[in-house]
Amino acid sequence: MFSSSYYLYTLLLLLFSSFRPIHSSSSPAFSTYFANWAIYHQNNYSYAASDLSPIVNKLSAVMYSFLYFCPPPGTSPMPYWSQPPYGSCTDATAYQIMSVEPKDTSFFQDIKSFQTQKKDLSFILSIGGWNFPSAYFSALAASPTARATFASSAKQWLASSGANGVELDWESPCSSPREDDVEISCTDFDRVVDTGGSCPKDTANIVLLYEELRSVLGPSVTLSIASQASKKLEEKEGIEALFPVLDRLNIMTYDYAVSDVSTLPPGSGMSPNAPLFTPTQPGTVNMSIASTVSAYLKLGVPPSKIHVGIPLYGHSWFNKSLVVNDLWQSFGAQPDIQGLCCGPFASTYGARPGMSALQCGTLMYSEITSAKADLYYYDNITQSAIAYFSKTGADGTPAGTWVSYNDLKSVRFIAKWAKSKGLGGVFVFDSSMDTFENGEWTYKLMNAIADQLVAADEE
Repeated sequence: MFSSSYYLYTLLLLLFSSFRPIHSSSSPAFSTYFANWAIYHQNNYSYAASDLSPIVNKLSAVMYSFLYFCPPPGTSPMPYWSQPPYGSCTDATAYQIMSVEPKDTSFFQDIKSFQTQKKDLSFILSIGGWNFPSAYFSALAASPTARATFASSAKQWLASSGANGVELDWESPCSSPREDDVEISCTDFDRVVDTGGSCPKDTANIVLLYEELRSVLGPSVTLSIASQASKKLEEKEGIEALFPVLDRLNIMTYDYAVSDVSTLPPGSGMSPNAPLFTPTQPGTVNMSIASTVSAYLKLGVPPSKIHVGIPLYGHSWFNKSLVVNDLWQSFGAQPDIQGLCCGPFASTYGARPGMSALQCGTLMYSEITSAKADLYYYDNITQSAIAYFSKTGADGTPAGTWVSYNDLKSVRFIAKWAKSKGLGGVFVFDSSMDTFENGEWTYKLMNAIADQLVAADEE
């Protein structure tokens, strides 16, 4: 059951939504995530919030990723990021929002300054992310006292940062226990230990958490969720009860197949990262952007609240034999373990990291274009691209590297499709991965998406 405060604030939200700086044009909104860790990208690709300047006038929102919150009281051992040099959490600061990046304050100022030139730009603080334990969110959402502490902390952070929105990236309610390695450098790793969520409590409690945020923050603050693409996970988020409290759902319609894992689902092989439509070949993921959106619509989510994600990166795999019979042009082939990733990732299917982001099994779009693969294929079924290196790339990418990604043709097609469905918008993850040429951020993918969303009105 919803609390009485939920109904009151839903009414206020409807009455006062005009005060919130959200997209009001007939064209879908266009947003981006800003990744605060991109400042550490290598080889001239270091990226700061000020680098958004060339594209900001085409944006409706910037989702700032990521902030964390201090672990539940009694947590032992404490995670590495909660202690110096990152944080200074104690039981007394449990559930209070915290920063783990020293440059966050200056980045906040840069993004806030953009609102002087684009007054309808939303600035949303995204809290959590893949490396943040689901168990902490589960404990937070389960406790009325913890929810109140968190909401009060969120209000303080909005005031100090100048942001006007809050997003939770809980990955994910009802999750299973897991342990993940976090690469600090090629020789330095930390580990995330997550005892997992609690079902079915998480599904109900996430609604209570957002109700508390709405009650404390008021109707003028944008509330968003980084929502799951998998139908199974989306149901555990309690979307049917949750979406009335939210202003937008940023659905993470990417990473349908990832390569930096040591085991693959039974019968699966190399699959597209973000297919608009479900691939038909055997051994591929049975999901797509279109199928995910369809599932949300069937749950009653208004199209205007749905924002679909486009990744500005591809996933890279390795198989030197794909050149035979042009197998590289298809999905479903079995990958080989290349062994060129760092530390524990060397035993995964991820291909060698790019030279800038240094992420196993992932290449930024800028890294893909710089590597100059000698073979390219556009798959019209999934509306996504494939690059294959039958020989060593311009940046040293080894022969046998296979990449699934979204190029200019693909992102335009997805943007046009989103417009045709009447969706609220499109967002990208993340802006630091777009094109950088001759010392300047040229944002070829982001410009193409933004222009297509406007052009759709004119067709």
